[in-house]
Formats: sequence, structure tokens, C-alpha cells
Amino acid sequence: MKQYQIFIILVLSVIVTQSCKSQDLKKENKSETNASVSPRIIKGGSIEMLKGRRAYDLAGREISTKHFAVRKTTPENPFKPHKHEQSELWFISSGKGTVILDGVEFEVEANDLIILDPWVEHGLSTTGEVTWICLG
Repeated sequence: MKQYQIFIILVLSVIVTQSCKSQDLKKENKSETNASVSPRIIKGGSIEMLKGRRAYDLAGREISTKHFAVRKTTPENPFKPHKHEQSELWFISSGKGTVILDGVEFEVEANDLIILDPWVEHGLSTTGEVTWICLG
């Protein structure tokens, strides 16, 4: 089963709800990071595959979706740091790279899941090639 298919199954298994929370955050905190909930990186290598399924724990997270994108990042095409009101999930499908979260760098690789809260500055760079999925 391709990693895209596994990710889609993961997404379908999570209840994704539309919420006014992002609008509330926008009104309250337009230019600051929501400090009460920190971004997380779930290392896929630390999750055991059971019956062809790798389950990523998203308990306590509410994600509303506006887009689904498959992206490719290279040294010539980095994903520059930015921030916005929308929460996002990033799934690293292949490759290795460096995620920047509020100015702090973290190494990521295939099967890692990055959970981004509203207003967290985020970007991705690599010395090779990273294919990843953005759901937000």
C-alpha cells in the first residue's frame, strides 16, 4: 500500500470538524503563536505497524480542512517559513528534511507527521528531495 493511501486512510479515520476556533484565534491573536498548544512532530518510525496500519494519535486536536496538497521540496524549491490562522497536518511521504517551527529546527523523514497549530511559523528545507502531504 502506498504511503499516500495510508495517509488518506488515516485522515478518513480521524473526525475532521469545522470550527469557529480559527476565527476566534484570528480575532484574539492575529500575529502571535497560540502558546497554549505547542506544535508536535510524531516520528513515524516510533509507531508500530499493526495489521498494515500505523495509527497517529491526534487526540485533543481539532483540524478543519480547506485544502489537501501533495508537495515536493528541494534545495531549489524550499518551503519558506510563514504563518497563518489555519491548523495543518504535514505527512512526510519520502525523503529527509528540516522543519522550522517558530525558529527551531527539527529533522524529519518519511512517515513523520507534523501537527501545526494556528500562527506557528513553519517551513521545510532539504539538501535532497522531500515529498509531503499538507492537509489544512
